[in-house]
Amino acid sequence: SSHIVIGSVEYTCFFNVPDRTPFKGQTIPGTLFGIYQMMFFTITPLLISGAWVERLKWRPFVIFIVVWNLLVYCPVAHW
Repeated sequence: SSHIVIGSVEYTCFFNVPDRTPFKGQTIPGTLFGIYQMMFFTITPLLISGAWVERLKWRPFVIFIVVWNLLVYCPVAHW
């Protein structure tokens, strides 16, 4: 089943993701595409916060990363 915000949970934790054949409309395997997306998911808030991370405490920094990824990156990545 599919949710309007989250989408399908069919490929959660890379279960059922095609590892050798691409999805329809893509030319790279599904696992490679997922790993590529995770790389940007991880590096985006770190690039944004590079200028002011030394001035923040650990807890606000982690909160920023979680909020940024869930409220900004995920919706844009699934547009």
